[in-house]
Amino acid sequence: MSNVKCSVNLNRTKLIIFGITGLFVAILIFALVFSTKQSPQTQVVGDILVWGVIDEPDIINQFVVEFKKSYPKVNITYQKKSANTYEKDLINALAAGRGPDIFYIHNTWLPKHADKIFPDYEEYMTVNSFRDTFVDVAYNDFVLGDEIYALPLYVDTLALFYNKDIFNSVGIANPPSTWEGLLSMVPSLTKKDSSGGISRSAIAMGTAKNIDKATDILSLLMLQSGVKMFDEERMQTTFDQRTMENDIEYPSGQQSLEFYVNFSNAKKSVYTWNNQMPYSIDAFLEGKTAMMINYSYQVENLRSRAPHLKFGVSLAPQPKGAQQSVNYADYWGLTVSKTSKYPDVAWFFAHYLMEKEQSTAYIKMASKPTARRDLVNTQRNQERELGIFAQQSLSAYSWYQPDNIAVSKIFENMIELTASGVSALSAITDAARKIDLLIPHP
Repeated sequence: MSNVKCSVNLNRTKLIIFGITGLFVAILIFALVFSTKQSPQTQVVGDILVWGVIDEPDIINQFVVEFKKSYPKVNITYQKKSANTYEKDLINALAAGRGPDIFYIHNTWLPKHADKIFPDYEEYMTVNSFRDTFVDVAYNDFVLGDEIYALPLYVDTLALFYNKDIFNSVGIANPPSTWEGLLSMVPSLTKKDSSGGISRSAIAMGTAKNIDKATDILSLLMLQSGVKMFDEERMQTTFDQRTMENDIEYPSGQQSLEFYVNFSNAKKSVYTWNNQMPYSIDAFLEGKTAMMINYSYQVENLRSRAPHLKFGVSLAPQPKGAQQSVNYADYWGLTVSKTSKYPDVAWFFAHYLMEKEQSTAYIKMASKPTARRDLVNTQRNQERELGIFAQQSLSAYSWYQPDNIAVSKIFENMIELTASGVSALSAITDAARKIDLLIPHP
């Protein structure tokens, strides 16, 4: 019996020794195999051309330098293009096969340029992850079906700029938070000369030709009023009529158009603007209007052009009693061209720029409001003016536009026609039919 026990013990000892030896050999082989493989960063290879339109090269190039420290075999070239010809140049370059790998895309461009884009890889970001990372308007603008077509660099919104000295001079302590409150301030803030002409306006609203972002302001008013701009299939405009959908009634945009134009109607009590006034930004700089509505980049513009101007920025006015805020978005994102030889590397770099660390640095250098949910509160608490715009990004909306430039011109014409005396109903009906003609049909 003792001999049997001894034999069993010896066998167990041999098995343990063989097991340990086998494990050691396996680990050695595993280490040898993987030591011959390239590390992930040396596998990322490619020449990437980036076309931008709003950012100076020194901003983007700082990120390129840091990226190359980890991925030295990627060559990235950033080129800033002229805003005036950017879209035309982009279309021509892509058609000729010499376009960029990554290009800046406006939040309204996807309807007309989706066919030029190589959608993002699900391995890099899922649609659910996109929704969790970025504010809602970016999902609505840059995601089609179950595919991501662009990543937002930032999200800007319209806000109220007001002249503190003018407000103080008439005894108004705070800017209006509602449109009704704004209307009540118009008589106090408006100044007229001896002949009845406007020498100082309360707010730059009412016309299109001499007001910066007039069509965006009107879009804001329509969306705040609950106007449904398009039908569900995006095959017909609906902003010119009352519509019923899923037992919900949506108002016509006619009332919003009339509200906007009334500021330039001499027969109305809120008359405070006309086509003889300077361009809205110049009027604000010169103290000829107490308020204007515009985007965040005007903060730096105003400071550089008029260092001594005392102005403030507040949240865009909302309708009195509104249950939720509605703001209007305007921003750019990054996307990858369908003609890129390295779409995987291009999207990899785009995602690198959108990571929290890089995004934090970008919005500081570029003075932009964040598009990332996890940075909204930080920017709101740390930056006085930009924090306003960051806060509004959470309630920002846009609307489907088959061609944003053409739509803008149609809206401008609609405003000017109404301001000239044409009925708002006629003007908005005509505008809707003209936009319908822009809709691509299968």
